[in-house]
Amino acid sequence: MDSFTWWMMLLVACAFLELSSPGMFFFLSFSIGAAIAAIFSLFSANPATEFSVFLVASAGAFFVVKRYVKSISKDTMYTTNVYALRGKKAQVVEEIMPLEKGWVNVDGQLWAAVSAHNEGIEKGSIVMVINSAGSHLVVKKIDSTP
Repeated sequence: MDSFTWWMMLLVACAFLELSSPGMFFFLSFSIGAAIAAIFSLFSANPATEFSVFLVASAGAFFVVKRYVKSISKDTMYTTNVYALRGKKAQVVEEIMPLEKGWVNVDGQLWAAVSAHNEGIEKGSIVMVINSAGSHLVVKKIDSTP
């Protein structure tokens, strides 16, 4: 079997592995390296040189593919549950006493809340959610009018 056929078989095998493990793009670089080595094998009879071309081409393809995939992938972190409430305004429905919990209404939901500065916050005050601690919110007063 000549080296061109061997490189083409490796290309097909790596392409099959890439298709059977989607999202990784790991075997794609070996497929590209095998394709370049197959083309190079038409002009060279030295297997060591062909293998060197395969290694260099695969390594280069790996970094190019990695950079491309990184540029098109979205690193969006979606906030859910209690973490999605950070930065939202709420209305105090039960007075928050210093060092004690009260209740706030955030988007129609009632949440237990404590003051960020350990101060009392009157019922009807507008507060902003700045953090969460366990199952309650940490709020700070932003407006004293109901």
